[in-house]
Amino acid sequence: MIEAMNVVGRRWWPTLRVLLLVLAVFSLLSLFLTKVVRPVLPTIAGDAHFFTPNTDVEVENSRRIQEAEKLLADLQLRDAVSASDKATLLPDADVLVVVIATSRQGQYLTQVTAQLLDQARRLRGDLSIQPVICSVDRRDTLFDEAAQLSPLLPVVRLHNETVPPPPDRQVRLQWEAQDYFGCLNASRTLPTRARYVLLLEDDAMIVPSFFPLLSTIIKQIERPRSGEPAAYVKLYHPAYLRGLPFYVQCVCCSIILSLLVLYALRRWLTSRGFMFVLFLLQLVLYFFLFKLLSHQFFADARYLVTGSVYLTMPESCCTPAVLYTASALPSLVSYLSANPTGNGRAKDHILDEAPSKLGVTGLMTDTNLVVHIGRFSTLRAGPVNLDSISVVNRKVG
Repeated sequence: MIEAMNVVGRRWWPTLRVLLLVLAVFSLLSLFLTKVVRPVLPTIAGDAHFFTPNTDVEVENSRRIQEAEKLLADLQLRDAVSASDKATLLPDADVLVVVIATSRQGQYLTQVTAQLLDQARRLRGDLSIQPVICSVDRRDTLFDEAAQLSPLLPVVRLHNETVPPPPDRQVRLQWEAQDYFGCLNASRTLPTRARYVLLLEDDAMIVPSFFPLLSTIIKQIERPRSGEPAAYVKLYHPAYLRGLPFYVQCVCCSIILSLLVLYALRRWLTSRGFMFVLFLLQLVLYFFLFKLLSHQFFADARYLVTGSVYLTMPESCCTPAVLYTASALPSLVSYLSANPTGNGRAKDHILDEAPSKLGVTGLMTDTNLVVHIGRFSTLRAGPVNLDSISVVNRKVG
């Protein structure tokens, strides 16, 4: 009996030893990445900058409003701007930043504008910025929040008549698309020679170091690897919807690590079948490890190594921040304005179809360059769940 057990032990010990080594390597690498690398890896995301874990959303919003009002007061004092002044347009700006705004609770426009002006003031380098408010409020006078900001940046109005908001969601979808495309078209009529137009929704807060990150995107657009430069680049996509590109990264990295470990242990691998089983086991383990680290880990690591934001093919959804090339605007505006919304099709669906319909290139950043802070949705006529809150709470948990 003992002899039989010894025979079995000698037969299976090499296999068990390799399996234990594989699991040990995985455990050590997991601890190293999650406990050492991720905590010290600089992040280019802005979720934790604008949201505190497990804090009431309204309290956070009040804090941001106070900070924004202080920034704006400092800017007005520094530039000797009075409440009766009206800002003028800078014609030679490289990037025209158009903030699509309407009257609603939360003072999101104040927060977004303060962050824009503060970062633009501290901008160093070749990139020049001109922020503009595009008011889509349907009333005969400019709404109060935009009027208070007009001494600091120009305001363009799309509507001059008071119209009550429609109760029907499909009509609200149509209004939203018309306003978005209207602001995009209005950017073409402004007396500016901007090479790019950035459309920001009024609850899309730019991340810290936004403009240096934007510069890396513009450099990639102007030096395309193949074909024509991109017509537009989406700068935001909800974390929970980042699917295919992120999973491809997880699979590729898992394959590379699995093969490296197998190569290191090759002297103990005598069976091709066992080698294949080990490869599949590692593939699954490393895939879930990288999935746990999240897409932001890949984006931060790439930026640390290359100093550039990575661009990928766009996924369908969401237009809180989109960078357009001025040369592509005529065809884009014509196409977008001619395609009606309805039957569940919103403005982002129409934009997503533009590459195939017009033969242009659309891209998306691998990390969000804006943080969605709008708790209340005009389109849905109610509160929404904020993706950033889930992100910061998940990091703590």
